[in-house]
Amino acid sequence: MGFEIVIWILIGLGIFFALPSTIYTAMFFGVFHRRKTLMLEKDDLKNTQYFPYADKLRTDILYAKGLPCEMICLKAQDGVALTGRYYANGSNKVIVFVHGYQSNAFNNFSTALKDFLEKGYGVLLIDQRAHGESGGKFTTFGNREKEDLLLWIDYLDKRAEIKKIAVYGISMGATTVGFASEHIKTEKVKALIMEAGFTCVYEHIVRSVKLLFMKQAALNYIYLTAKIFLKVDIKNSNESALKNNKIPVLFLHGDTDKEVDIEFTQTAYAVCGAEKKAVTVKGAGHTLCYLAGGEFIRNEIDEFLDKYINNYKGESYVL
Repeated sequence: MGFEIVIWILIGLGIFFALPSTIYTAMFFGVFHRRKTLMLEKDDLKNTQYFPYADKLRTDILYAKGLPCEMICLKAQDGVALTGRYYANGSNKVIVFVHGYQSNAFNNFSTALKDFLEKGYGVLLIDQRAHGESGGKFTTFGNREKEDLLLWIDYLDKRAEIKKIAVYGISMGATTVGFASEHIKTEKVKALIMEAGFTCVYEHIVRSVKLLFMKQAALNYIYLTAKIFLKVDIKNSNESALKNNKIPVLFLHGDTDKEVDIEFTQTAYAVCGAEKKAVTVKGAGHTLCYLAGGEFIRNEIDEFLDKYINNYKGESYVL
C-alpha cells in the first residue's frame, strides 16, 4: 500500500510539473510560430477592429493584388528565403513597407500603396520571415528581421535608378525599423516612419499577460526557450539603436490602440537621436492610423516626406 502511495505521489508531481511546461510550450509556439493570417479582403470582419473599414479594405486589397509587380527573392543571412513585391512606377523614390505581426503587406498597406503610387513613388512590399510568401517558421520580433530589412535596403541601394528611399513600418514592422535604424549605411535612406511599434517584445509580452496564472514562470520559460531554440534575446530593446539613429523619424500611434501601449512610441520618440516628430491619431486602433486618420494623417506623412524625400525647404523638426 505504501509503495502504491509513493507511485501516485510521483505521478501527481510529474503531472504538476509537466502540465505547466506543456502549457508554456504551447504559448511559445503560439507567439513565435508561423500562423494563418486574417485575410481582410474576404474574411468576416464583423467582430474585429477592421469592420468600419471593411469595404475600403476589400476594394484596396483587391486593387493592390491586381497590380503588376516584380517579384523579388532574397536569402537571409541564416538561409531563410525572403519575398518582396516591387512596384517600380517609373520612379527614383521608393517607399519600403514593413508589415506587422501575424499580418501581411496587403492587409497593412494596400490603401497607402495606392496613394503612394498615385503620388509618383515606387513601392516595395516585403513579407517578413514566417509571414506571407517568405520562408521561416518562427518570427523573432525584429531581432533577426532587422538584418532582413537591411538586405532589402541594400538591394534597393544597388539599383542605380533609385536615388531616395523611405521606410514605413507598422507594429512589429516598426520595431524592425527601429532595430535596423542605426545600421542603415546608405545615404539614400532619407526618412523612417514608425507606427505603433514596441521597443522590446519581452516588455510587450509582460504587459499583455497581466492576468496569466504563474505569469513569471511562463515569462521565464518563453524567454529561455527563445534564447536556446531561436538564439535570440527577446529582452533586447531597440532604444539604443534609435538613440544612435541619424535618419529623421515620424512616429505615429492611435489613441485607441488596445494592442500596443502608446507608451512604447512615447519612449521611442524620447530616445531617438535624429530629427523627429510624433503624431497621435484620434480614433485609430492598432495599425489603423492611415485608415482612421484620413486626410489629417496623409497631410502629416506628405509634409514629412516632402521635407526629407522631395527636398521641401521648411522648418526643421524637433531635435
